[in-house]
Amino acid sequence: VMASDSRRIALGKGQAWFQVAKDRKRPFIVDAGIAQARAVGTAFSVSRADDGVQVAVTEGIVAVWATDGGGTMTILNAGQYATFRPGAMTPETGTAPARIERALAWRGGEISLENETLGSAVAQFNRYNQQQLVVTDPDLARERLVGLFQIDSPDDFAATVAATLDVTVTSTPT
Repeated sequence: VMASDSRRIALGKGQAWFQVAKDRKRPFIVDAGIAQARAVGTAFSVSRADDGVQVAVTEGIVAVWATDGGGTMTILNAGQYATFRPGAMTPETGTAPARIERALAWRGGEISLENETLGSAVAQFNRYNQQQLVVTDPDLARERLVGLFQIDSPDDFAATVAATLDVTVTSTPT
């Protein structure tokens, strides 16, 4: 919603990256349900899932707060993140610029893995592709991976996993 005193967007689910033009008279506010984020001129992502909301700053400064947190704000600088869990009044915060950049590799059509589990990697591929990957062995799903993969090539990812972890990959018609 564009108004004379603010710019607002609601994120119902998923992840979005915003690069915000500076306009001190009209702050940019993202409503992600349990959490809010306000920026004046910066770049940041907001990821909303059932288990919480994460705001990660890539440029500038962003103020974040729990929707029901009584107005207490946390200020995040570039390279910092805040994770809001349902029912919590304050977020978990941290600094992880390399992890934030890896998490935003999707902007360039890639999935960047740095010691993520195979289960987590499969969930990321499935988010972007009609062809869905399935791991049937729970022990295998916990294996850790490192690599950079094209989002739209789940077959190539599966072939790499098969060769790296010495497992069999089976394709079924979609």
